[in-house]
Amino acid sequence: MNECETVVVTDASGIDELTALNILVYPNPTKENFTIDLSKVDVPVRVVINDNLNQVVRNYETQANSILQVETNGMSPGIYQVRIEISGKTLTYPVILQ
Repeated sequence: MNECETVVVTDASGIDELTALNILVYPNPTKENFTIDLSKVDVPVRVVINDNLNQVVRNYETQANSILQVETNGMSPGIYQVRIEISGKTLTYPVILQ
């Protein structure tokens, strides 16, 4: 699998620790639901999904070491930003819903 993802970092302090977590968001692009693999994150995580108007369309609080299945029913095709907040740090992954 040679898929490329763009990661937007909103706070660079502690980035080495966050990138070492190997968070996966797949499949991307997707036509249906997608998965956020947080299995290597040993603290609770907040996940917020915003549409292209920056409106929150999904909001999750997960336990440590989770795999989150995101249902896309009711979401229109487009690019969504998946914000993953871990211990005060944030990573953002774009997801394309076809």
